[in-house]
Amino acid sequence: MLSRADVVQRLLDLFVKPRYLEIGVHLGLTFTQVKAATKVAVDPLFDFDYKNHREPHCTIEFHEVPSDTYFGSIVGPNELFDVVFLDGLHIAEQTVRDLLNAIAHLKPDGIILIDDVIPDSYHASLSDMGAVALVRNFLAERDTRWLGDEAWMGDIYKVPFFLKTFMQQYSYATILENHGQTLVWRQARAAEDIDGYTLEQVDRLQFKDLIRHFASLRVMPLDEILSLRRDHLTRRK
Repeated sequence: MLSRADVVQRLLDLFVKPRYLEIGVHLGLTFTQVKAATKVAVDPLFDFDYKNHREPHCTIEFHEVPSDTYFGSIVGPNELFDVVFLDGLHIAEQTVRDLLNAIAHLKPDGIILIDDVIPDSYHASLSDMGAVALVRNFLAERDTRWLGDEAWMGDIYKVPFFLKTFMQQYSYATILENHGQTLVWRQARAAEDIDGYTLEQVDRLQFKDLIRHFASLRVMPLDEILSLRRDHLTRRK
């Protein structure tokens, strides 16, 4: 299994002196492990001693603000990144907003990585954290063997469906070897590769729809995804 840090570092290693942006840092487990020339962390509340965190040969910025504030009034209009990791609030609407904002600050050959697109259960896929807690408590009361320790991923699984239908100028694929992360890069797709969803239909997708239309996530090994991107860059040159 590839960890978040493993994947991010594989992506960063594709670039010379990479610039890295991470949205949703929390404990800093991924951010502090990866190496890049420039690293920018954004989170409303860092849960580690970021003020004393230093790394040699690396320019680091910490912005303890919501991502909307960072994109709206902090990041410069000409600041571009090679790799952007989106791991913020586990709600599709916010993730789409972060995605569209990140695209405005992505280098032409850059890559966006979206976390948690494959929830491992129905309750892990709920967008309301309160509802998640209710379901987990109910299951735990019915079966004491159930520990209820699955990670909450929210309804981010809707984002690949949004990509497929409404972002034709971008290609995407989901990594096979981990918990579910989708890579996004600039590469136009044929008209036949667009689904007929409306925005309302995407918003109404449920966990059962993810199971029925799992192929839409385009799950494949990371090496194969990077090969697709590399072939596209070669043809473009």
